[in-house]
Amino acid sequence: MTETADHMHEDNKPWYKQFWPWFLIVLPATVVVAGISTVIFAFKHADVVVRDNYYKEGLAINAEFADIATAKQLHLNAQLTVDQDTITLSLSSDPTELNWSDKNLMLELHHPLDEKQDEIIELINSGNNLYRGNWVPLNKGRWYLDLYPRMDNPLWRIKQEVYFPQTQFTVSAQ
Repeated sequence: MTETADHMHEDNKPWYKQFWPWFLIVLPATVVVAGISTVIFAFKHADVVVRDNYYKEGLAINAEFADIATAKQLHLNAQLTVDQDTITLSLSSDPTELNWSDKNLMLELHHPLDEKQDEIIELINSGNNLYRGNWVPLNKGRWYLDLYPRMDNPLWRIKQEVYFPQTQFTVSAQ
């Protein structure tokens, strides 16, 4: 008899003081909160996979292939040396032979996963086929190097994969 009395006493409590309604509310509420958190996280940390101007980028890739082929024909190579805050590049060919008016070079370093870490460095001609620019230390690991003359339509381009924290590289048109 005491069991039924306890059971009847529990039924007389308002719903918000009983266990089962809260148990049944908390489970779906947890799933809703987890779903919203997942959507927010996915939008904040989304990967940039497809770009809006993919057609123009495809045309630019074809132009880059021509630039790379020109660098191969010219047998271009360069020696890069990285110090604390300076990068020095020694080019194998004389810029006047390569026929570009502005004798400075552009060096792009692209991180394979995070475009926020990409660096673009202008290398200033300091004579005797030597170029210097300001260096910012990069994270360890693989990077993609892109070297070309500073102009609207570069005549040649060297692309290569490099690894840091290496301090000396030989880059060549492959």
